[in-house]
Amino acid sequence: AGRFAEKNLTIITEPYLGAPQNHALSPTEAQDFSKTVRPLYRTFFVNMRTLLHPGDRLLILLPAVRVRNKKSESFTPLHRAFLDEISALGYRKQQLIPQEDITLYARPDAYVAREITLWEAA
Repeated sequence: AGRFAEKNLTIITEPYLGAPQNHALSPTEAQDFSKTVRPLYRTFFVNMRTLLHPGDRLLILLPAVRVRNKKSESFTPLHRAFLDEISALGYRKQQLIPQEDITLYARPDAYVAREITLWEAA
């Protein structure tokens, strides 16, 4: 009776969010950050896809760094093209909160927020 009596699985994880940050990043630093973590996440999704069956879900927290612009600071999630890459690997992104495209969680003093994403294996 493997796979828990054939019920769909949901895996919840908060993998590597990058090196600890102690300041808001410049736009260039944020791009470098993204270039560092995107391959790690892509590899994770590729490896997980071999273990998941259609309908299994993966709730994963993705990093969103605080970026300083000329007059303000805001959290910047991974580029949306990255989400398209994940979809191309055989996942469907599920909407967690109606009318909310991005769901972020962070402490008020945080420099890295967590983007909460839910994916279903196709």
